[in-house]
Order: sequence, then structure tokens, then C-alpha cells
Amino acid sequence: MADHGTRTVPWSGRVPFRILVTTLLVALLLVCPAHAEKPSSPSIPALQKETERSTAEPPRDVLGRNTPFGTVIGFIKSAEREELDRAAEYLEAQQIPKRARKLAQDLAAVLDAADLQDLARNPEGDLGDGLPPNRERIGVVKTSSGSHEIFLERVQSGKEPPIWLFSADTLKWVQKVRGDLGVSPVERYLSGTFLDVRLLGYPLWRLIGMILVVPISYVLARFVTGLLLPVIPVLFRRVARRTVDYPADKLKWPISLLAMATIFYGISLIAFSAASRVFWGYVAATVATIAFTWIGLRMIDDAAGLIGSGPRRLFIGSGGIAMERLLTRLSKFLVVLTGVILLFYIAGVNLTAVLTGVGIGGIALALAAQKSLENLFGAMTIISDKPIRVGDFCRAGDFLGTVEDIGMRSTRIRTLGRTMVSVPNGQLIVMSLENFSLRDKFLFNHRIHVDTETSADQLRRCLMEIRTVFSGHSKIEAETARVNLSTFRDLSIEIEVFAYILDTSYEAFLVIQEELLLRIMEIVRGAGARFALPPMVPYPAQGRKANTS
Repeated sequence: MADHGTRTVPWSGRVPFRILVTTLLVALLLVCPAHAEKPSSPSIPALQKETERSTAEPPRDVLGRNTPFGTVIGFIKSAEREELDRAAEYLEAQQIPKRARKLAQDLAAVLDAADLQDLARNPEGDLGDGLPPNRERIGVVKTSSGSHEIFLERVQSGKEPPIWLFSADTLKWVQKVRGDLGVSPVERYLSGTFLDVRLLGYPLWRLIGMILVVPISYVLARFVTGLLLPVIPVLFRRVARRTVDYPADKLKWPISLLAMATIFYGISLIAFSAASRVFWGYVAATVATIAFTWIGLRMIDDAAGLIGSGPRRLFIGSGGIAMERLLTRLSKFLVVLTGVILLFYIAGVNLTAVLTGVGIGGIALALAAQKSLENLFGAMTIISDKPIRVGDFCRAGDFLGTVEDIGMRSTRIRTLGRTMVSVPNGQLIVMSLENFSLRDKFLFNHRIHVDTETSADQLRRCLMEIRTVFSGHSKIEAETARVNLSTFRDLSIEIEVFAYILDTSYEAFLVIQEELLLRIMEIVRGAGARFALPPMVPYPAQGRKANTS
């Protein structure tokens, strides 16, 4: 398939494996902010003050209880680290410290057995759930005594910002439900050493499980990928409706990542604790986002190859090639931007506040991106108006060369000296562009100087024979061709030859021009005339001294 100007880099087995490991590390790092108690805030220093003033956003709670998401994740993290005093701060209960710690411990066990739903990330919660605005349902736990819904309550104390806490009516039945649940599967099957020993604040058994899950998932993912790869070329041929050999190996690593994300998601469904379900759920979402972004980039390359080649290609000629490249790059940019936004959302970044800040600071951002937007629209103007195209030989300002690429930011021109000049598109559209490749014919315009001793009969013979040659030449435009005695000069008589050569190839023009000049030389000498010699300019001899005597 055609791939205009794209360089294919061979993929070794080692490089994609490094990318795979890097992706998993990124996934784990992005999950850490998702478990943080304090939600993220806009990080645009110039716009932060204006954003806070315009949106009137309440102060952030130090424990991240501004949102249902922050309350649940913060409680699970504190309970997981056995910071029960801190976990009790998420409860709507006025209890003595010992009772509050026991209540937090029981609630953590209930959440381990509960089916948690999607958690709202905005301070107001889910306003479309049919509940009062200050009440939020976060999940349900099923026991032998029935189903019990878990609620959060939004409360406010004095002038403090409103926060979400586990509701008092939920805490009333926590101890009873904890007794109904009995011993957890972890306590039933693991010894006391794995349960009591902690590393970095987490149980040892969980860290060992995390270490084992990744290589096992990798092996299973490669097995699944091996089963799916032979099917991809068949699907590609059906979609393309043509017989092509599709290199399915370039999707091997994205599909492996997607298979691993599926395995991680399955682990999140069967995990024994709420912390594990939340952790592996976010790892699965992060890895899946990276995998889909990677697959999207590959599919854009494949789509560009399909629409740019074959009998049904959409983009024809050098202008079409430039349009194909520009659309491909814009599509890739949008895919990557979407992936980054999803990763921010998974990491718990408050996108509403960020987008609000961007909206308020739109003027500042527009000014900062003025040149980039100017170059982007300049590229669109060049491609649509087509003053120059890829492969054209042109003059742009002081630069003379062949256009090799029209990008989103600049146009690259290969000069006659084989150097590469990048001209920003915003500047290029205001330059005087001379496109030599669009010439429909070449100008042949020469002034022939003959000696002043040439007679009138000799001049008439020269003029007549040159006109005969030009009128009978198949590559000369007869309507505009003329041969005239133009003027008398001090040391020569000037004959002007003006004609258009009907050819668009510069190499062919040079051959025809050479032929005509040689024929004119033969005519002048055949008529007995001579070409005028340039005047001799005397130069004083160097080192000669003036005679002062």
C-alpha cells in the first residue's frame, strides 16, 4: 500500500517489550493519583487565580471529601493501611475513638464484600439518581439477611465547606452485616504471617499478588494475541475490499496490552477486597486507554494507506498527498489528545475545573497558540489553494528548491545546494511564491549581437532563415514567435529572438534551446556575418611606475 513520505521502522522484539513495561509502569503511576485523598486542581499558574475567582469553587478538604469519589477512595486507602483514626474521619458518627476505629474496621470489611458502583467525581454528586441532592448511593452488599444499600451524606459544619461522609443510617447496620459476612476469604486461606506482615503500608500477600499478576497476565495475553493475529488480515481484506497482505505483527503489542487490560478487569471483578477491585479496575482502564490509543494510531496509518492508493484513492496528485499527510497528522493528534484526557480522568483529575480554567483563560491561550494556529491554517490554505504542491520546484522568497513536505507547522524545501529549509506556513502564505512546475511552456528569448560591418543583405538573410527555422519547428508556438532587428549599438547590431517552446519539462527545454542556438550560429556564419566581440577594456600593467622626469 502507498505510504507517502512515511519511514517504516523495523520493530524488534526487545523494543516493544520495553514499551509494554513502560506502559504498565505508567498505568501504575496513574493509579496512584486515583487513590489520593486530595483531588487534583488546575495546574495553570497564570489562570488559577482567575479560575478560582470566577468559578467560586469552595476550598478543598484536606482529606478529599469534597466528592463521593474522594470520600470512598480516601476511606479505602486509610483502612487498607490500618490508619483507622484517619478512616473514622470519613464517617458521619460522633463516637469515642475506640468505637469509631472499630466501626471503620467493620465498614471496610463490608465494602470488601460490597458491589460498588461508579463514583461521582463532582462535588454535587450524581443529581440524576432520584435521591435528595445531599444523598448518594455508592453500592450494595448482599448477605443472608438481605441486601443493604450503602449511602453517603453531604454535611456542612459551620463555615466549613460541605463534605461527603458515610451516612449515619448506613453505619447503624454495619456491625450486624459484618457479623453475617463471617470470615473473609483472605483470612480463611492465608496464614497469619501473610496477613500481619506489611510492606510500604500494604499487606504482604497483596504485594506478592501484584508482582505475580503482571507476568502471568503477560503470558496469557501473548497466548490470546497469537490466536487473534491470523484473523486480522482476513478482516482487513474484507474491510478494504481488495486483496492486500496486511502485516498483522504491527498490532501484536497493542492487542497484547488490550488482552492484559481485559485480564486486569477480570481480576478487579473477582478480587477479595475493595482496595484490590479499585486498584485493578483503574489499572485495567489505564492500560486499555493506552492500548486503544495505540491501535487508533495504527488504524489511521492503515486508513491513510487505503485512501491514498489503489484505483479508488481519494487523494490524487501532490496536493492530495499533502492533504492526506495533514489529515493523518490531525487525526493522530486528536486520538492522542483523547487518550490523554481519558488518562487524566482515570487519574482523578478534575476535568471540569481544568476545562473551566481553559475557557476563562481562552484569550491568553489563544495568544500563546497564535503562531501555531497561524501555521496550521496556513497549511490548510496552501493545500486548498495549491500555490505549491509536494514535488514542485519553486521560489519562496529567497529560497529556491523542491517542495518535499507540507506539514502542520512548516513547509520543507530542498534547495539546489541539497540543504533543507523549513518555512513556517504562516510566513509562506504571505510570501511571493513562484512555482516553476506549473509552467505550461518555456520562454525562449535571446538577443544576438553581430558585427557592425555586417551588410544589410547579410542581415536580411539571417532574419529570413531564422524565421524559417522557427516557423517550421514543431515545438515552437508559431503565433507568438518573432525574429526582429531590434537596435544598433556602438559596437554591434542586435537581433532579438522571441518564442515559446511548447514543453513542460525543463530537461526537454534545455535540449530544444541548445538545438536552436546551434542552428542560429550556423545561419549567422553561413550568411558571411560575424558575431560581435565584447569591447576590450585596457588595464594598466601592475608594478609600472609613472615617469616623473
